[in-house]
Amino acid sequence: MKTYLLLFFLLLSQLSYAQNADTVMMIVKEVELNALKKKVDSLETYINKKKTFFDKTESIIDYQNSIITFLNNFGIIILTIVTIAIPAFTWFLGIKPAKDEVIKLQNYRKEMESIIENKVSEIFEDNIFSRIDNLIEVIKNKKSSNSEINYSLDSLEILFYQVKPKVEHYQQFYEILKERTTSGFIVHKLNQFIMMEENTFAHRFYSDKMKDDRINFFDSAVKYFSRFQVDEVQRILLWIIKSDNSNGDKFNKFWKGINIIKEYNSEREQQKYIIHILNDKKMIDLLFEDSSIDKVDKNFLHRISNFLTLFEKEINKSYFIEKFKKHLNV
Repeated sequence: MKTYLLLFFLLLSQLSYAQNADTVMMIVKEVELNALKKKVDSLETYINKKKTFFDKTESIIDYQNSIITFLNNFGIIILTIVTIAIPAFTWFLGIKPAKDEVIKLQNYRKEMESIIENKVSEIFEDNIFSRIDNLIEVIKNKKSSNSEINYSLDSLEILFYQVKPKVEHYQQFYEILKERTTSGFIVHKLNQFIMMEENTFAHRFYSDKMKDDRINFFDSAVKYFSRFQVDEVQRILLWIIKSDNSNGDKFNKFWKGINIIKEYNSEREQQKYIIHILNDKKMIDLLFEDSSIDKVDKNFLHRISNFLTLFEKEINKSYFIEKFKKHLNV
């Protein structure tokens, strides 16, 4: 019995001890948990403080970086301005004024050279024209010897390669050519001079006088008018056909005139004037009334085709070819 009681007390004590132990363990765990929470809170507070510090530090760094970036950009702007400004100031204050002065000096030099050149040329031309006037006076002088006249004519020919005759020179040539007493040699030379350039006196001379006893002016007149007034050639050709002084050679002169027009004119003008002449019925009818046409054979048709190939169709349709074929019965 005593044994059972003892065991019962021992069991109760064990149960009481176990209950107390559990309680103690719960208390210990709760204490440890609270301590841990405090540590966590303390750590969070520390971390928050550090984060605030780092945030402030980062803001300061960003601010410093923005200042540095601004200074860099400002420095680049300043450097760019300086880079542009220095050459610009150098150009406008140094190089450009110097260059302007050089250009002024060059222009002044060119102007002076031009003035000097013109003056020298003027003196040179005045000297040449003075010589020309003297030479013409020798030619006009009835007392001049043949050798003096020949020398004067040859000298004029050389001088006219250097300068063009003046209007008064053409007038003097015209007056000499009009005189019947002028020798054939002088007429021949002056005829070459008067037709050098277009002038009133050459036009007047060749219009009034196609031929005289000393020299035949037909070639010269046709050449002159072919160069400067080609429509006048038609009038000259008509004059030749009507004239009794053609020595039975009207057709050759007529065709020579056509050749000269071709030589001195463009293709367009050739076609215009040559076709117009070949379709002039009055002129062509008069030409075929002359005996010189009988000397022309059928080969002429072939020659004319080769001669005027650029407008062969117009030639073949012309009144001249029509008349010529009828004359030859082809």
